[in-house]
Amino acid sequence: MKCLLFAGAPNTGKSQSNYHLAKYLINDKGYNFKNPEEGFIEIDEQGKKTLNGKPIENIHNDKNPSKDVAGLLVNDSNTSKSILFHSYVDSDDCLNQLKKRIQKNKDAYLLITSIRNESDKMHEKTNELLKEMGIIDKIEIPLGKVVKGKNRDADVNWYLNSIHTLSKNLIDMLLFPSH
Repeated sequence: MKCLLFAGAPNTGKSQSNYHLAKYLINDKGYNFKNPEEGFIEIDEQGKKTLNGKPIENIHNDKNPSKDVAGLLVNDSNTSKSILFHSYVDSDDCLNQLKKRIQKNKDAYLLITSIRNESDKMHEKTNELLKEMGIIDKIEIPLGKVVKGKNRDADVNWYLNSIHTLSKNLIDMLLFPSH
């Protein structure tokens, strides 16, 4: 299984990058979640987490609500290239969920997940888990924060859009090499 990692400190856009990449694969490349119990985890108007619009228990202890994605994406016209998403790696419990998801979907072509920055203890734990699962073929996209500036919002949008374009192009090269 190959692996694409969005790496960075908390609140740098790791989950958002996973989320947007999954949306791209569904909306533009014909992928769908294999299991209806998996999919997009979002925040509703009342601030509660939902899975595909249905309320769920909080999956991880995140003080800043985000959009997450978890599950296996499949494409009927590209059956050998299923993609396993798991955007949250904030705790040991999250890593246990990731481990179970990998074990259940060991034939997936690609794992797309997150990893904390190198100084965070979860970075080493995530790498150890990936190694234990036999996942050594990895590409890591480092994410950072745009902290200051009078055009900060525009800079943040440019930065995230650039990351999303980079990840889409990378996915296209991995999954659809003739394009």
